[in-house]
Amino acid sequence: MQTVEREPTCNWLKLIEKRLVDCTEEGFEQYLNVGMLTELGVRAGVESGDVDTEKLAVLANVQEPKTLFIPSDQESLQLTGTNFLRGGLQITAEPIADPYHRRPNDIKLSLTEAGLWWTYLDRILLYNISHGPWEKAAWFRQLQHSATQCVRAMSPDDPLLLKLWPSILKDKGIIEQDCEEVSGRAARAAYLRNFDHGQTFSTVGKKCSTGKWFSWQDAHHLFDPVLGDKALAASKACVEAGFCLASEELLISSLLMQTRVESWEYCVDSREREREREKERERESVG
Repeated sequence: MQTVEREPTCNWLKLIEKRLVDCTEEGFEQYLNVGMLTELGVRAGVESGDVDTEKLAVLANVQEPKTLFIPSDQESLQLTGTNFLRGGLQITAEPIADPYHRRPNDIKLSLTEAGLWWTYLDRILLYNISHGPWEKAAWFRQLQHSATQCVRAMSPDDPLLLKLWPSILKDKGIIEQDCEEVSGRAARAAYLRNFDHGQTFSTVGKKCSTGKWFSWQDAHHLFDPVLGDKALAASKACVEAGFCLASEELLISSLLMQTRVESWEYCVDSREREREREKERERESVG
């Protein structure tokens, strides 16, 4: 079967024109303003965007040219089709990216430009911890068991609890202070006795991925208020499952992760400094 080049784009354009004819009884030709703009002497300015305001004033004396606005997603056939309408058919058209498709792409570009992409990927692993890495539902039940049994059997001076305690207090909106009942050993003992896994492990939650738009935001709202509780129970589950011999190994892993993040931040800072030096050299060469 022979493949016709740009056939999907052609079919999409035919579909758009059919809808125009159904609604307005005219097709793309109603947006063909090249002749009128040429006669008024403003075509070149309109095409380039560099329009002389005095020349543009002549448009006030004529009927306002029709413009076709096309809201579409980021699919290639719609992008190429719109560009063909503007460049090939010379009609007055303007593509508009719909907010639902544009927002995730803008967020991704912003995270990458800010040097936070690896942090974003690390967070996906954290939010997906209830889904695996294997055994699916069995692993989730193991996390629930760890939350109800292992955590309550911990000592208030357990190294893992001490490591996570500042985060747990922050999740609960408690400011760390020199008061046993508020944030000291007595508070940790009370926390372990009354450890509530209901909110933390009552649901697996939505699985995150870079391809599922807004899945990260949904998981963020669900789990961020209980991340300290979740980390404590998951760490104990890892020890119980034999993934590591003691929780201290997990603390070492967290230090290695912090080192990785700091190294990434250093690379980003170095890249920014190099850009500034290049700009400075360009300014000196121009001067």
